[in-house]
Amino acid sequence: MIRTFQNAPGVERPFGLPRQRRILRRFDFLRIQQRGVRTSTNAFTLAVMAVADRPGRLGLTVSKKVGKANVRNLIKRRLRHLVRENKAWIAMRDVVILVHPPAPELSFADLASSLAQAMAKLNQLLDSRSRRAPHPRARDRMRAPVEVQRGLVRPKTSP
Repeated sequence: MIRTFQNAPGVERPFGLPRQRRILRRFDFLRIQQRGVRTSTNAFTLAVMAVADRPGRLGLTVSKKVGKANVRNLIKRRLRHLVRENKAWIAMRDVVILVHPPAPELSFADLASSLAQAMAKLNQLLDSRSRRAPHPRARDRMRAPVEVQRGLVRPKTSP
């Protein structure tokens, strides 16, 4: 059997979004929504969390408030297409897009411009956070190991 480009294992298609590049577990969605940087437009809310050890991933949340199944699927297809065309948006970061009910009323061009503006705003927020100096007492806020907290081990004292 001759393997083609589409079904070769470990080869990412140029416009594909393989399983490794998608957020699939509820735990991951919740973690990114709670700890990530957020911004909103009238059509959706984006939550982004930077990652350093693997490629970025995309997660889409489209509730039943947005519309019936065919409308929700259309929105998801459009958003996946926009992200595939602009893979730099999810490079080294996990992105969750929460779609709001006004989204189906937007044309594809309006949806694309709205998503581009939101991603630009998130990039600015992430850049400003990375340039910010750490809090001077951040080291004081570090917690002792659990064993020390429970009194199982005595903390080391310096002479």
